[in-house]
Amino acid sequence: MPLLGEGQVIRDTYRVERFLGEGAFAEVYRVRHPFLGRQAMKVFRRPGLSTNDIEKALGEAVLLSRLGHPNIVRVFDANTLETSSGVFGYFTMEYVPGGTLADHLAAHRGFLPVAEAVDIAVQVCRGLAVAHQKNPPIIHRDIKPQNLLMGHDGDATRVLVSDFGLARAVNPWTLMASTRGTMAFKAPETFLDPRGDSRAGDVWAIGSVLYLLLTAQMPHPELVAADPLAGAWYTGRLIPPRELRYVVDERLEKIVTRSLALDPSQRHVSAPELLTDLESWRTPAAPVPPPSVPPPSVPPPSVPSVPPAASERPSTRGPAPREEPAGAQNTGLAAGGPAQLTGASSAATTWGPHSGSGPSGGSGAVATAGPPDADARSAAKAATGPGPASPGAAEPDDVPSLASVPASVEADDVAGAAAHLVDEALRLAGEGRPVAAANRLTAAYDLVPALRDRHGSREQLSRRGVVM
Repeated sequence: MPLLGEGQVIRDTYRVERFLGEGAFAEVYRVRHPFLGRQAMKVFRRPGLSTNDIEKALGEAVLLSRLGHPNIVRVFDANTLETSSGVFGYFTMEYVPGGTLADHLAAHRGFLPVAEAVDIAVQVCRGLAVAHQKNPPIIHRDIKPQNLLMGHDGDATRVLVSDFGLARAVNPWTLMASTRGTMAFKAPETFLDPRGDSRAGDVWAIGSVLYLLLTAQMPHPELVAADPLAGAWYTGRLIPPRELRYVVDERLEKIVTRSLALDPSQRHVSAPELLTDLESWRTPAAPVPPPSVPPPSVPPPSVPSVPPAASERPSTRGPAPREEPAGAQNTGLAAGGPAQLTGASSAATTWGPHSGSGPSGGSGAVATAGPPDADARSAAKAATGPGPASPGAAEPDDVPSLASVPASVEADDVAGAAAHLVDEALRLAGEGRPVAAANRLTAAYDLVPALRDRHGSREQLSRRGVVM
């Protein structure tokens, strides 16, 4: 039965509004101050305490008054009250209407969003960092969801560490204190040594809470129901959080795993160190600028080599076709003359002199033995293009057809014509004349299939660099 009833007035100041809950040593009520509004009142319910005992019980209020921080509950008043059951000590503190983290977690029926879970752990670390940085450090010894209050600061959630009833300053030489607290959230080394509690023990408790918020289960369920002796020698494996919840990234998993290391020397030393890691995880890493090295020299784009002019290179081919100025006229092909000699002479005049051919500057007349090959004619016309007429050997407007070339020279000469057109295409491309280059290539590819259909000799054509 609660010590106080609703509506009861304490010391003519506090009116009891409702009973909030109870712990092992005290009861908590919501009360109203006539000027300061709602507060929480913690009443130590052990009867028959002496004045010294009451002073010791109120040591929590004294301690809280020295740890002013937004993430630690504030103390307003401490005194004693008299009831029919005796004299009891009490203190009033900040009232947090959101309930405890245990209530918040139960309302979500499972784990919390990762960002919210980390934010709660960060705020707990901020509050405990004040205590851990005291000289000598003060440890809480009972961090658990039931002792973390969920308040609000505008639209943001504010977490407050409460219930410092078991908090103690550690030995300044050993940095240890006696073991107290809830077993499910105690580190294994605290079971082995009755005076083995430390700041690293608080870190284990924070890590356990964070693990619970992320995975909806305790990090080491075996320790929850184990006896202290079994817990002292516990060596179980921690299930990585990412195996239980894939959205936990690798960096956060490493932080949580380190906070729950079985060996306290491998754990974060204190809440400030754990806070640094969690804050680092929440802050995106700044992009690393590339090293300032001079950029490598980029070679100029390769330009196809321009073949030398016909007058500058020893070749068995004729002069390169030239573009004719506007208004210039091309000479046509004559139709008379002996077929064998004149055909070879015509081929030499059109595609270049060959070894053993007639003298350069011949008439260039070809005896037409049949209808001209339309593909070869159009291709050669596109390849040569208009050019100025020369008095010695005029450049024909059309190329000789396959039918007009003697069989003994036909394959070699037409293959040479195709190769010559490819050379011309490369030269024109290098000069920035893509249209003319494309015309040369089209003419070359038109010649090759006709030659292959007539002779079918790959080896003979490959002699002149024509790839079928």
